[in-house]
Amino acid sequence: MKTEGFFVVYFGKPDEVAPGEKFVRMAFAEAFKEVDTAINQTVASLFSPEPRDSHDYGEKFRVFRFPNEPARELARAAEVYERTLVNIRKHIDSGQVMTANKTDFNYTEVLSPEHLELIASLSGCMAHRQKPNCTDMCFHGKYRTIDGTCNNLANPTWGASLTGFRRILSPVYENELSMPVGWTKGRLYNGFPLPSARLVSMKMISTEEITPDSRITHM
Repeated sequence: MKTEGFFVVYFGKPDEVAPGEKFVRMAFAEAFKEVDTAINQTVASLFSPEPRDSHDYGEKFRVFRFPNEPARELARAAEVYERTLVNIRKHIDSGQVMTANKTDFNYTEVLSPEHLELIASLSGCMAHRQKPNCTDMCFHGKYRTIDGTCNNLANPTWGASLTGFRRILSPVYENELSMPVGWTKGRLYNGFPLPSARLVSMKMISTEEITPDSRITHM
């Protein structure tokens, strides 16, 4: 059954219609617990006070690369958002949630724009980054910041870390929400399967001979 642009979601018995918000919050609660458990396990593994048997360089590199608090919060919000969508799909596939169409799954047929906004709000993805303070010209007029903020005084966040890139074209997703085009094996576009974006970039931006360059860096 479809109404006002989205499918009514049934949770539990077929004759009991639960509000869509309850359905979203249940999937979010599961995602919240799963992501926080994974983060806590990572922190315990990296910073455990107990002596370790091995002290290889890879372990030290993981500790060195452990993100700071703003980066952790941003990554956590994105992971909770994505995990919530995974849990929604899991409940639909298991039959706990009934929708009008399961064969060609599309999140926009299950979730209304209000539901997606609720997920983004609950996960923290809608928390806007505070505008950096660039008034200390004794510093910013002489030095570049390590995170890129205030390097462009007219646009302080351009090129800064934890800042989204500007899109040239509108995004196109296989499920109209998050899945890259070509993700589903066997799905054809104009009669042909699409390779993964990673494979395309590896084939197009590659060389058989690796030579040093004194002028051009990776960036």
